[in-house]
Amino acid sequence: MKRLDSRLRGNDAKGRFVTFYECIKIAWAESCYRDFGEILRGDPKLEQWIADLNRSIRASHRAMEEAGIREICRSCEKEDGGSCCGKGMERKYDGPLLLINLLLGQDIPKTRQNPRSCLFLGTQGCLLPARHVICINYLCAKITDRINPDSISMLRDKEGQEIEYLFLVKERILNLLRIHGGRDSPTCSHPQNRKQFISP
Repeated sequence: MKRLDSRLRGNDAKGRFVTFYECIKIAWAESCYRDFGEILRGDPKLEQWIADLNRSIRASHRAMEEAGIREICRSCEKEDGGSCCGKGMERKYDGPLLLINLLLGQDIPKTRQNPRSCLFLGTQGCLLPARHVICINYLCAKITDRINPDSISMLRDKEGQEIEYLFLVKERILNLLRIHGGRDSPTCSHPQNRKQFISP
């Protein structure tokens, strides 16, 4: 049990296992998807907003690729060890955001590909289509110093649409879950909050 708990808290030798807190949030998202997925997918307004979110995500990714940002990020992660997508960034992701990714058809990773990196980082970038607002918005000096301001401005417009639809989708999901008796989302990220998410 002690060895298992160590793995859940991310203290295994290679640092690749999901932490206890991410286990809880992933389990919540998967449980909601299993129990309420049909209801969520059957809501016309949510269905439309998820389609809009999906389109806006692809538009943001295209803008990043065309501006050369994705290549800078890949090179930084590979050659300089990265930092923006470092281990612990996954703690920003709450249950509803993970549920949105499931509704977009993306399974949630449970094993870290690089012990120094975010749980959701793959060799070609983020494995999740629906990202946290910080992950969408943040551009480091390596990017802003090298990328044309017009390209960055165009990207910001695309990201604004992505964030708007992300907010609408998340609020609609939470509203539907409240109506249909879904459990509150876990948001714990600190040991002092651990007890509220463990059944007696």
